[in-house]
This record gives sequence, structure tokens and C-alpha cells, in this order.
Amino acid sequence: DSSALDKIVVTAQRREESAQDVGVAISVISGETLAERGITTVNDLRNQTPSLEIEPAFGGGQPQFRLRGVGFQDYASNNSSPVGVYLGDVALPLPVQTQGQLFDIERVEVLRGPQGTLYGRNTTGGAINFIPAKPTRETSLGITASYGSFGELVAEGYASGSLSSSTRARISFATDQGGGWQHNR
Repeated sequence: DSSALDKIVVTAQRREESAQDVGVAISVISGETLAERGITTVNDLRNQTPSLEIEPAFGGGQPQFRLRGVGFQDYASNNSSPVGVYLGDVALPLPVQTQGQLFDIERVEVLRGPQGTLYGRNTTGGAINFIPAKPTRETSLGITASYGSFGELVAEGYASGSLSSSTRARISFATDQGGGWQHNR
């Protein structure tokens, strides 16, 4: 049936299931959608996800997350945010660790509301899960690069495939160099 919705598989409750069967408020953004919309930093997610606020503290290098208004504005590294951020089921306790996470990912899941200890931390505001791309059976390679004004180079790439009959691996890289200069008069 062409009028049926595509099935979106998520792991919001630590198991694969349809997004329509999950009993929590969830937003899912695929890696392809992020690339199409030009979203390259975590800070840009606030424009794509309802009720997600990201305040770039210290010049954007340490974002402060709020979901449905629940968050904090304390920049000390010894405090834990009520919004959990995870990369491949591993908690990222410091906000600065979230920078550069929007390359070579399968999808981003944003869960609103209390999540209990499902992911190992009690998060009262919600959770942001970055699901990395998985290794492939067949060998695949990809690279994108651009060169801009003042020597700016932005490049991203990956290699994925089987190392043996039972082992698969994926390696990815990203770099953003040069491009900025300041002239004071």
C-alpha cells in the first residue's frame, strides 16, 4: 500500500522495535536526513527536533542540553546533566564530548521525558542517542571533501567490510582545517 507509513526501527528501549510501538515521545533523524539538511554539528539538532534546546556555552564547544525545558545552565564539569547523551550505548558524561558526533551515524534518537536507568544513568529530562553506522559485510568506501576560502579543507570518509568470515569492521574519519583568519584595522 503506497499510503502506508515507512517503518522506522529504533532502539529507544534497548531493543529493536517500530517507532510507532514505543511508548515514549521520540524523534528520529536518519543519517541521510542530517546530510541532506546540512546538519554537521550537535548544536544544529535544536532546529530539527521539537522541544530540544541546545545552548552553546563557551563559544559553542560545550553545549548545554534541555528537553521540554528540563536541563541546567551550570558549566562546571563535576555536575551531571538531566539530559543523557549517548554514542553507541555509551554515556558521554561531559558536554564537550558531543562535538563532532554527526558523521558516519545511522540515526539520532531523541527521547523526551524521564528515562530512568535504562541507559545506565537516571535522566529526568530525556536522552539523545547517536547510533553509529554498523560495519557492512561487503567492502564499501566513501569520502567527501571540500576546499574553501583561505585554505579551508573539510573531509570525511569511511571504510567498512569483512576482515574474516566472522569479523567485520568500520573505520571513519573527519577533519576540518584552516579557513579562518582575522584582520584587525
